[in-house]
Amino acid sequence: MSRPTWVLIYSIFLFLIGGCSLFNNIGDTQVEKIDALMDKAYSQKDGIEKDSAKLRVNARLDTMSQAKRDSVKQQLEKVFGKDDLVIDENDNIDMTATMQKTSKISDYRKSWTIKFGWIGVFFSILFIVGGVLMLMKSKITIPFILTILSSSMAFGLFQFFIYKADVESGSLITMSSKFGIFLGLGIDVILLIVFMVLDKSYFAEEKFTEDFS
Repeated sequence: MSRPTWVLIYSIFLFLIGGCSLFNNIGDTQVEKIDALMDKAYSQKDGIEKDSAKLRVNARLDTMSQAKRDSVKQQLEKVFGKDDLVIDENDNIDMTATMQKTSKISDYRKSWTIKFGWIGVFFSILFIVGGVLMLMKSKITIPFILTILSSSMAFGLFQFFIYKADVESGSLITMSSKFGIFLGLGIDVILLIVFMVLDKSYFAEEKFTEDFS
């Protein structure tokens, strides 16, 4: 039986997902170094640069009516969160300090991000192996694909509940984390549904009978 087109397409998706997530997960294992570089970048900005950034933002606000200014601040509060938006003693918005606060990563999240990063590397490799098995027409392909997709969804839910307990990280970090988790869950669900509904007779073990006549 010739290989169905959907098998080739599906295996390509597994390779792409596994490869892209592999680089992302390796990056997660280096979160402490990345965070240190960000802190260094913020600390190297002198007061003039910070004040200039703040003045540029507030210069635009000064040209607006009070109602418009309040509206802009409300919009920024929706984006960054009311607690993360930094307002100085003159009721001006400090965007540099706001960005630094919203991108803060707590030690709790760093610790779990590193753990989840290594687990994610393992899952990435499994997705790549799944793509290989799809092309090889292995008899373990069906249970293997079902197992990694269901396990990946369970892992994503576990990540969500672990990160939900993090109340110290900034709003941008929290939002990006939730987006990544839900995106991964969505992809897993779609792949699982597609795999369940398509005809998998191609992977059925072929039986041969001997003719003794």
